[in-house]
Amino acid sequence: MAWFSRAPAAAPPPSMDLSSLRSRQIDGLLMANLPGSVSTKITNAEYEVPFTANGRPVLLHIKLPLNFPQMQPVLTITPNCHHPVLNASGQVCGIEALQSWKAHSSLAKVVEQTVDHLIRNPPSFPGDVGSARGAGQYGMPSTQPAYGAPNPYATAGNGGPPAVPYHQAVQPTSDLGMSTTSSSQGVPSSVSTPAPTEVTLSNADLPELDRATIAGFMQDMSTDELTEMAESMPKVRSFVANLTHLQVIRERVEFLRQERTRLAEANMKHEPELNRLKSEVKALTQQLAELDQSLATKLARYTELSSQYDRQGLVAALKVKQSEAEEASEDLVSQFRNEDLPVEDFVKQFKAARVLYHERRLKEERFLASN
Repeated sequence: MAWFSRAPAAAPPPSMDLSSLRSRQIDGLLMANLPGSVSTKITNAEYEVPFTANGRPVLLHIKLPLNFPQMQPVLTITPNCHHPVLNASGQVCGIEALQSWKAHSSLAKVVEQTVDHLIRNPPSFPGDVGSARGAGQYGMPSTQPAYGAPNPYATAGNGGPPAVPYHQAVQPTSDLGMSTTSSSQGVPSSVSTPAPTEVTLSNADLPELDRATIAGFMQDMSTDELTEMAESMPKVRSFVANLTHLQVIRERVEFLRQERTRLAEANMKHEPELNRLKSEVKALTQQLAELDQSLATKLARYTELSSQYDRQGLVAALKVKQSEAEEASEDLVSQFRNEDLPVEDFVKQFKAARVLYHERRLKEERFLASN
């Protein structure tokens, strides 16, 4: 831990540490007089301000770097639009209060100036008549220094940049943990305006906590404080526990825990309906099994009966019975002609004989058709 004893480049006013300054800046933002209420995306790290410009809904995203307020906030606008105070990535870069940012500058004032300027001078959106690409449509170049570069307006002792520049100590990373490259205006591609999404650990772009980054956080500490920390492990643990990096991770983990709990509770509400559907499926399955058993029994009976009777024999038997019924009806006609059978008896018996004959003939035809 010998590197803890490195003397700081400049000692800031001892009246307030970085964490207290950060909290005061955020409190001032939440109480600012803005057209829309400030919504918190990630506590102590990301915020959003909705407003309307020329009848169009616009969203101002506010991201606070880990060593804010030493480093200026990152403001971006969605949806994609063109304005002289915005660069190609949609990052706000032409607001005077943002250009002259210092550690004791007002975050609320920067946001108020940005929103007020965009309302009074609405941006142009893709598809608007006469819209142009970039700030050139207004004839005004973007003058914002590169993201993460040292603040030219800050000096030692009044919130100036750390001895290790932020753009060297903290490289923004992509979702895959790979360092991103800078655009032609010095803005990392990872700062491009994202669509509003739920906060998850997979979209975290927190930098790695290496020695250079921690040294930047410790720059405002006095020599006595550094010496005390080097000799006291509880002090080191307290310092690490209060790092904004870890606080943001805790917030994201808590967000995920609450979200998973909410989803689990929502799913539990469907349990009665799920149990009812399970019971119905079980009853239908049992009914299907019974029908399958009945069908199997009938098929076995059909096979048994089929094996007991010969097809040709059945056809021959039906023909014999059919001939017998026809001969019986012809005998009745002969008896009637010989006046051996009264009319009433003839009609009754002849009708029954013909019905029997046609039944047997129909059976024969159906049997032949089915085979």
